[in-house]
Amino acid sequence: MSRSHTHLCLSFHRAYARLRIQLDEELGTYHGIDLDDFALLHALEGREDDTAGLATIAADLGTSCSALLRRLRPLEKIGLVAYNSSIRDRRITLRGPGLSLIKSARDTIERVCARPSLSGDLEKFGAALHESSVCD
Repeated sequence: MSRSHTHLCLSFHRAYARLRIQLDEELGTYHGIDLDDFALLHALEGREDDTAGLATIAADLGTSCSALLRRLRPLEKIGLVAYNSSIRDRRITLRGPGLSLIKSARDTIERVCARPSLSGDLEKFGAALHESSVCD
């Protein structure tokens, strides 16, 4: 890896960290969730019956099934998702309150990401990802 690659990686990290801090703060304040919770709920939204297998969602989120289960339990306790733990059918379903929350939380994310302090970083980040073929 060259110095320019190192610089690019660290720039990605700093931009993500700034974004993450602001999104976690706003999502926590207004919706009681963080960015990882939002990503989980978002991954379920729009699927057939807002339901998907545990392994499918874990792969989509880039995490292990056990880490996803740890994240899932609190969301299940507050009624945002339902989890069928049957060995044959380990499925997660987005419940009505979770669907309502994801819609309002999306507005919060859009508002935060539109801030001038972040929008420039996001545009640069998107262009760099596109150029590097990381998104392919």
